Amino acid sequence: MSVFRHHEFRVWWFSSLLSNTGTMAQTVAVPIVLDSLTGKATWVGFGTLASTLPTVFVGPLAGSLADRHSRRSVLLCTQAAATVLSVMLAVAWGSGVRSPWMYVALMGMAGTISGLGLPAWQSIVTEMVPREELANAVTLNSASFNAARAFGPSIGAVILALSGPGWVFAFNTVSYSAVLTTLWRRPASKPPVTTGTRPRVLREFRSTLRYVRAGRGLMTAMVLGGVLGLVGNPLAMMVVPFARRVYHASGARTSLLAAAIGTGAVLVAPILTARTNRVRPSVRVRNAIVFYCAAMLLLAAVPVIVVGGIALLAVGAAHIAANATLNSVIQLDVDDAWRGKVMSVYLMTVNAGTPIGAMGMGILVDRVGARPTVAGAACAMLVVGAAVAVRGRFASLDAGRERHLV
Repeated sequence: MSVFRHHEFRVWWFSSLLSNTGTMAQTVAVPIVLDSLTGKATWVGFGTLASTLPTVFVGPLAGSLADRHSRRSVLLCTQAAATVLSVMLAVAWGSGVRSPWMYVALMGMAGTISGLGLPAWQSIVTEMVPREELANAVTLNSASFNAARAFGPSIGAVILALSGPGWVFAFNTVSYSAVLTTLWRRPASKPPVTTGTRPRVLREFRSTLRYVRAGRGLMTAMVLGGVLGLVGNPLAMMVVPFARRVYHASGARTSLLAAAIGTGAVLVAPILTARTNRVRPSVRVRNAIVFYCAAMLLLAAVPVIVVGGIALLAVGAAHIAANATLNSVIQLDVDDAWRGKVMSVYLMTVNAGTPIGAMGMGILVDRVGARPTVAGAACAMLVVGAAVAVRGRFASLDAGRERHLV
């Protein structure tokens, strides 16, 4: 936890926690709204598709923005726009709008804004800590997000029970003030790239793809991140239809189950931080994937809500172990001039998989049931992990760490 001695990182961490808590409360409220309005898990998947897929299309532009403009300025603009969209969600519900299309459309706009800011959000932490503490900072940054996944749904459950979805959207609106204030007070920083010609976005994107392909560790991280996005990340969105169909849970219990994923991540984060420099990234990712699959299979096998909560805690622990490690592998393996663009490719890979997986899982939940769908996702992840292991590609994740230690 020594990274917290850096004042700028410490302030950013807590403000991000507050802001993301509101976002995660809203992220749980929207699936509950869509499921309640339509009674179809497919609509929950469609909402995820609308909120996540736009990040893929704006990825090349977002990466260039993060590397060629002040990351502070990029985030100020995107977070302000996200605040406006949260206000629109609150107004829509408060004025009696009950069309699922309205909420899907607003989530699509929110996804576009989020996608434009994601590479800058992921990269700005490198401006706050020295390189030798970057891996710990990335892990704690992920822990902040996952703490929000624990607190947000819990707070959202209380607000939903007492006041309804409109007030959840209002709570999210207020939560943006934390990160906006921190960014406003932060000194303006120079863009990472300040010299040379400015190539077209698509040409720059193609150059980034060549850069990624040239690094074996980067390619392995991209593949694994894509698989986790396709069959792992959608589980967080599918908790709502899973809980309602398997456990017949109320909205409050469903929100608490969704919070279990973030809680598991928070509980394991201190252990990950302490062991970052002791355990190779390849070992951490491999073990996390095995644990992830086992937890999902347990969730599918035992239709008891307490066991489901324990399984989701384990999913959260595995999620942060895998994703934070892959994130730090990429951050340590690239030059700062490429960081935003490479992170945009990684986020595009993950975010392309997530909506496709969520939509597919939503359709399967409606057609074959929630438990077989989760079991199938676990088996798919296990097969890909085994293929990477057989080809000996896990070891390539250690390249950036070894160069840094030398």
